[in-house]
Amino acid sequence: MKQRTSYTVEVTDLVLSKVNIYPSVGSAARVLGVRQASISLYLKENRRNPFNNRYIFKLMVNVSFVLTYYILCLLIYRTFYFLLS
Repeated sequence: MKQRTSYTVEVTDLVLSKVNIYPSVGSAARVLGVRQASISLYLKENRRNPFNNRYIFKLMVNVSFVLTYYILCLLIYRTFYFLLS
């Protein structure tokens, strides 16, 4: 069974001039009162115009994943540097 991936979503509300970050597309949809499929399609088609003339959605990189990757690369680099010196 394939595991589903959850993406963090940044939502800019042009009417209220606020930016909110939601842990998933589904949670953003629930709070905003729109269908999850509508937000997913907006993101998939890489749209630039505001959704419902109000919201702009952006996918965000999971910061903890990037930090873990950086630390792993640093450890590998230091290990090889130590072995070669």
